[in-house]
Amino acid sequence: VVKKDGDEEVIWEDEVEAVEEWKKVKEEMGVITEKNKEEAKKEKSLGNAAFGSGNYSDAIVHYTAAMKSDPTEHTLYSNRCACYLKLKDGPLALKDAAVTREIKGDWSKGYHRLATARMMVGRFQAAAEIAWEGLKDEPGNKELKTIMQDAVKKGRKEAKKNGKLE
Repeated sequence: VVKKDGDEEVIWEDEVEAVEEWKKVKEEMGVITEKNKEEAKKEKSLGNAAFGSGNYSDAIVHYTAAMKSDPTEHTLYSNRCACYLKLKDGPLALKDAAVTREIKGDWSKGYHRLATARMMVGRFQAAAEIAWEGLKDEPGNKELKTIMQDAVKKGRKEAKKNGKLE
């Protein structure tokens, strides 16, 4: 737990580890050339096609290959996160969502992915908090509002079940 602007903010170790791992990969990669970007674009296109056909495991393979060529492209992590969400793999979705937010912190889809992944792993309060952060940047985002409301509802239900809320 850390203090942020007087409030407590919970830092989830698995999210921090995913970001730290990404930073190492990015640093080891060094300069990303146009050739790297083109290779990543080609693999991303194949991943998008696989995703569109419902072949989420194949899409993951292509997005992962694209990341090896350009680990700085936030949409690759976001798209792979979407695959993991479709496959109901919350922990892996969470890692990619955390990296997506690290790369492009002000992107509404990044807020959405992280909130959804946190919901999937049962971090309802954290999901509501990140959705709220996204709504501050984009007040009219109906998806984030729905996720936040759902997270609050599920969090209350979980708290009642555990005897932490009457």
